[in-house]
Amino acid sequence: FVNPVLEPAVPKGRELLRTSYMATHTREMLDRALAIFAEVRTPLFPKRVPAHARPAQAAPSLHVRPMVFLPVVDRRSFAHYYSDASPRGLLRVPGFTRLEIGQPVDCGVSFGTEDLIVQSEGRIISKSLKPQLGRPLGIEVELAATESHARDLLNRILNGEAVRLAKRRSWRYHAAAIDAEYSVDGAALVGAVDDISLEGAAVRSQHGFKRGTRVPLRLKPPAGTPIDVAGEVRWCREGEDPAFGVLFCFASPAERYRLGALIGSIQHALSGIAA
Repeated sequence: FVNPVLEPAVPKGRELLRTSYMATHTREMLDRALAIFAEVRTPLFPKRVPAHARPAQAAPSLHVRPMVFLPVVDRRSFAHYYSDASPRGLLRVPGFTRLEIGQPVDCGVSFGTEDLIVQSEGRIISKSLKPQLGRPLGIEVELAATESHARDLLNRILNGEAVRLAKRRSWRYHAAAIDAEYSVDGAALVGAVDDISLEGAAVRSQHGFKRGTRVPLRLKPPAGTPIDVAGEVRWCREGEDPAFGVLFCFASPAERYRLGALIGSIQHALSGIAA
């Protein structure tokens, strides 16, 4: 249970959240609760810093891609929002007209009747600011050239084919550019995190790994202390945009908490982007 402690029980500005637990809660449940608090604290309850203690210059900011979301009831309704007229695939997303043409975005399509979510990277190529027949007020997103898997998946869904995905992620991922270091046979290599969640991350890198390989990572956000965490490789992509994906293997609750704080700062940066 979580109960708020509000004024006048406590002075204004010192409000609290009181949490209660039971003996049946496991250590994993407690770690997950701490991670959730770390994730939401920054955007919802930013830490107050006295004016005299604020730095003269703003800290380097995270580079993030905004998320646009297209919820549809079923495959039949999805046909109104997707077109294969472009070789890369084109999504028509209602709303989000305050975003700029040419802006990179992450686009998520949710199929309500199937509990299915397809998420992919793209770029806004046009906006519709006036109602038009057959075209919703909103933006058109062309999928990135590297999103062949997502494009093929959407085409299969559109054609009514059976679709079977891997285990759905427990945490939503966020598109943010974060420098990363990792080692292979004692040699230090440099890559860049492309998207990240409390579950795992995608790392753009020229070096490939076999599935199941355990890779020590050091995440280096623009501001803050580097975060050391190991990851187990779950997939590897070759070609023009090579990358590999990892599932985080936390050695302690502290590692998970620090990563949760980083996710919170990403969410805070995303909240400043008009959508």
